[in-house]
Amino acid sequence: YGRHSSLLLQGITLLHTAPTLTGDGTDVGSAIFGMSKSKTLLVNATVSSTSGLGIWCVQQAAVEATGACVRDCGRSGFALFGQSSASLDGCEVARCAIHGACSRGQSRLTLHGCRVHGCGRRGVYTYQG
Repeated sequence: YGRHSSLLLQGITLLHTAPTLTGDGTDVGSAIFGMSKSKTLLVNATVSSTSGLGIWCVQQAAVEATGACVRDCGRSGFALFGQSSASLDGCEVARCAIHGACSRGQSRLTLHGCRVHGCGRRGVYTYQG
């Protein structure tokens, strides 16, 4: 991946349990936060955040997920902003309080053979593109 940071999570479960003091999770952050040109690879991994976002990407950060499950997030499962991107293949996004996946601005979200269910306001939400 060149000179940029990369993270590989394979076959693990990541549970983010930071408490919220505001009551709405806006002060909590996320289980995984990507920024700049970082790249995160999720392979058969499970990610959840009791009060916050599951995976939050800004700037040009990228996520590639295969067979992953993002569930039970207090806010959204995936939140993409700026020129970030996420490509999900055979993944499950479930029981996220606000959106399963949210893509804003010039971000790019791709889902192939995924299951999105039981999410609050919207399963998949794109806006301000």
